[in-house]
Amino acid sequence: MELRERLKLLIRNTIHPTLKERGFKKRNHHFYRPLADVGWTFQVQSSKYNTRDFLQFTLNMGIYVPQWARLTGQTVSDFPKEYQSLWRERVRGDHWYELTPGTELAALRREIARDLQEQVIPFFERLSGLPPLLEEMLEAYRMGRLSVYAGKDIAILLTLSNRREEAADLLKRVAAYCREDDTVIDHIRQHRFQRLKELADKLGISL
Repeated sequence: MELRERLKLLIRNTIHPTLKERGFKKRNHHFYRPLADVGWTFQVQSSKYNTRDFLQFTLNMGIYVPQWARLTGQTVSDFPKEYQSLWRERVRGDHWYELTPGTELAALRREIARDLQEQVIPFFERLSGLPPLLEEMLEAYRMGRLSVYAGKDIAILLTLSNRREEAADLLKRVAAYCREDDTVIDHIRQHRFQRLKELADKLGISL
């Protein structure tokens, strides 16, 4: 059996049942479950370096926010992919599973099942709505784990959460940084500032 077929069996027999129990719908290697104000996205991603005799894949999780997508000029999807999510993580940080002709499939199934129960499902249960997502992003921002420009996305969530003063303060700080950002050339900086201004107008914030 080809490795790609073995991967399909792993998805069908190990991953899909676990996610289906929790309300996910499946399209190829993508899964999605809509909630009230966010959606859960999941993807089985294959490596672009796979060969006939060596296959790697990983598990990606994401939180999609339809109102954020609309405010940032994206087309709101009824089945968004993980890469379209606002908040994204990969299983065990950046873990890739391996499939070869000699792989013991039972052991690999147990490994994936454990990661689903210990990492994937807790990730989604922790971020089941806008408030916990906002707090997680704010904490990451305060700790410097996100770029300064991620503040614009957090400002959107603050606005959606009726924390307008905090949103305005944060977006103004991002705009001030953008004006002085000497790490990019002028036309990129100007383009970024224009996008910030357009977003501020949508949110009713004056820069």
